[in-house]
Amino acid sequence: MDAHDKLVSQVMFFLSQNPELKTSEQIRGAIVSLAPLFGKQLNAEELESIAKKIENLYGLSMEEGTLIVGKEIFEIWYPDYKTTQKFDPYFWGRYRNLLMQKQFPPAVVSAIDNVTDKIVGQLENPNRPGHWDRRGMIVGHVQSGKTANFIGVVNKATDAGYKLIIILAGMLESLRSQTQERIDEGFVGEDSGKKNSTNKREKLIGVGHIDPNHFPLTMTDLYNDFKSSQNFQVRNYETATVLVVKKNTSVLRRLRDWLQNNNSDMQGNISELPLLMIDDEADHASINTNDEDKNPTAINSRIREILKLFNRKCYLAYTATPFANIFIDPDSQDEMLEDDLFPRDFIISLDPPSNYVGSEKIFNSGDGTEIDIVRNINDMDDLLPLQHKREHVIPALSNSLQQAVCSHIISKAIRILRGQNNKHHSMLVHLSRYKDVQKSVHSLLLQYKQDLENNIRYNYKYSKDRALSNSYIKELYDVWELDFKQHYSDWHQIQEKLLESIASMQVLLINGDSDDSLNYTDYKDGLNVIAVGGDRLARGLTLEGLATSYFYRSTSMYDTLMQMGRWFGYRDGFADICRIYLTPMTEHYFTHISNASEELRLEIKDMFAAGLSPKDFGLRVRSHPGTLMITAKNKMRKAQTFVQRTDLNGRLIESYALDLDPTNRKNNKDLLYEFISSLQKLQKANLNQEDNFVWEKISASEIISFVQNFRNHPASLMTSTRPVVSYLKQSAEYYPLWDIALVNVKNAKERIDINGLDVGIQKRSCPQQLNKEYIEISSRRRVGNNLVERAGMSETELENAEEKCRIEYPEGKKEIPGRFLRMSRIKPLLMLHIVNGYKDIHDESTLMQKELVAYGISFPKSDSSIEPVEFVVNTVYAKNHYEGDEDDED
Repeated sequence: MDAHDKLVSQVMFFLSQNPELKTSEQIRGAIVSLAPLFGKQLNAEELESIAKKIENLYGLSMEEGTLIVGKEIFEIWYPDYKTTQKFDPYFWGRYRNLLMQKQFPPAVVSAIDNVTDKIVGQLENPNRPGHWDRRGMIVGHVQSGKTANFIGVVNKATDAGYKLIIILAGMLESLRSQTQERIDEGFVGEDSGKKNSTNKREKLIGVGHIDPNHFPLTMTDLYNDFKSSQNFQVRNYETATVLVVKKNTSVLRRLRDWLQNNNSDMQGNISELPLLMIDDEADHASINTNDEDKNPTAINSRIREILKLFNRKCYLAYTATPFANIFIDPDSQDEMLEDDLFPRDFIISLDPPSNYVGSEKIFNSGDGTEIDIVRNINDMDDLLPLQHKREHVIPALSNSLQQAVCSHIISKAIRILRGQNNKHHSMLVHLSRYKDVQKSVHSLLLQYKQDLENNIRYNYKYSKDRALSNSYIKELYDVWELDFKQHYSDWHQIQEKLLESIASMQVLLINGDSDDSLNYTDYKDGLNVIAVGGDRLARGLTLEGLATSYFYRSTSMYDTLMQMGRWFGYRDGFADICRIYLTPMTEHYFTHISNASEELRLEIKDMFAAGLSPKDFGLRVRSHPGTLMITAKNKMRKAQTFVQRTDLNGRLIESYALDLDPTNRKNNKDLLYEFISSLQKLQKANLNQEDNFVWEKISASEIISFVQNFRNHPASLMTSTRPVVSYLKQSAEYYPLWDIALVNVKNAKERIDINGLDVGIQKRSCPQQLNKEYIEISSRRRVGNNLVERAGMSETELENAEEKCRIEYPEGKKEIPGRFLRMSRIKPLLMLHIVNGYKDIHDESTLMQKELVAYGISFPKSDSSIEPVEFVVNTVYAKNHYEGDEDDED
């Protein structure tokens, strides 16, 4: 942290202690008075820059999350406890001050304070005697500050009287060590990596600098997981004890045995010691492995055995996605509800701060609010097939990977010009799980970086024209002109900073065979790095200042994709110049799981309002269409057919995978023509405001007949004929009348005549074709859009949808998301599509398929008692038609 940042932190801390100072003049006065402490003589420009940064931080906000609780009676204790003389918020107080020093916005610190109060209030009172057991879950977002939240919980729980805190920190030692480092900084106050040092001041870190009067005990350190050789009893100490351990059967077995042998009574129980166990990786996907130490079933057994030792305990799981394993892995609903780790007592959904860049801002379903930072990888397959062996040799870097490296150099130059030269700047390169492949990629990148640096060094000072005669400078210039010119228009200034951008850049190999490590704390002036690796990078490690990501992995890892989204998080001052390189298929999966996760988060709010419980939420997750897609891929490993109950109430389904068999194509096209002809006989179509042809109040029997006769490809799971028809027949009692829209693109060049209707054909992009049986529409897996879903809705229904959207998104949306339309519409809507598929919709020569027929259904959200329907998935088929990953290696 440079003097500039230290000054900002000190001003933020000063203002937090003097909340009455709020005006612009008072903020600037505080800056001027504190600047000399850091040897700063500020000119007017520097004063304004610091003042604006602080004012921006004050402008950020964060909501406090949503709580749903179980049906068992629970005595609320924490608010009253905080008013007693016994209560001393020592640990929380110094952690709160640390957050302010780290430039957390005041509103965010206040929200963390409130939401951690809410969480601790749902834990049991640690001072209550007798037997008690609480189970809860916190649903956050990837890279959104989950660790900051649970460290706040740890501090407050310790203030309240919890004596033993066990943190389960993932399966990798690198992740455990990273979590230990943050616990040292935010809770313990001493650097556990320097525990043997005799210099006490040298060991101080984080909260220890704020107040060094009390330190919790820690039985793990930066370099060592739990060891059973420690022979002492936790209950003999007044202060709290914390352990940060891996989710590893051997480690957990040692911990269980140590607790039993050193801390239990004659009956083998630990009766007086209140335990808080935090599972920081509750959403870690099941791993396809023969390593018993990583076997999920064995790990969960050890966790249960540790919990069973204690008479007074709380288990608190943190997950970055609502599709947590505890909900989706069990084979039956009863099995899920009977699981000892099920969060039966409470679930809290966290809201991220307003500056969080999450999946909804990156992978949006097209309402116009997403940020344009995704770039597609279309040139890797010949060099590195998604399905490859560990001995595969990559002969050269792809053009897209070279472009990504150039993007990273240019974004670094722009950050230097924006005054962020001392900030961490990272690039992630994740191409394979195999260490040998990672090593070869690392070697190629190292050579390319050296070639770039040498050519920059000898050419960057020349005039523009002369510099561009060098092919490497020209490559950088072309990337800037194509992708960054709108964000920083002065190439001359960027060219001047190219050497500074690349000279400090390291290319590190992060896997189990490499000695390289991402020790950001060792780089006070910022680490500039390209990190090459696999799952060690993807599962939990935070890459500080992540600006560029190149992610090329098999899409069969559907259930782990959100965990692997290292690019989510906070990108203040450089979000516009971040870049994410993905295959179109991977982008499509991210979009799908992102939208499904957002739907479930919103449903937690609905369930809170309706007084529903964690049990209801668990059942809702299991019946969500997104779970169907995840479990279909998870259970490929068993190569069997399985049944998934799925609720279509309030959902949108579309036939995004279109059959290319000539017979089936002809069937669907003939079916569409006949269907339109019959509709026209019932009533003439009207053109609505979006120029689509609309028929209103059509009998449900007509829709059932159409879906029954449409030949759906099995890859389009959600439009599987049998379950959809079953649901339609059930729903006919509640929805006897439907609306129908035939999508018409008004200005389309390609047109078709259907029974006298002049229909403009939709142009849709298609990801790379995985096989010749079908084609998938759009990397976002959407055939239609939100505007199409408005068909048939009255003005009152649309106004209701707008109001619901305004409540949820006060900052506004360019278009009303479909879920709000479905919450407000009265009749279901059948959408009919005629599509031309292009590899690139901007290039007419890339036409892949013509006049394909697709359909979608928008089901209203209602309180009807229509039962979820059973989708039967043949995983043998799925296994043969999706790319697969082999056993874990990284």
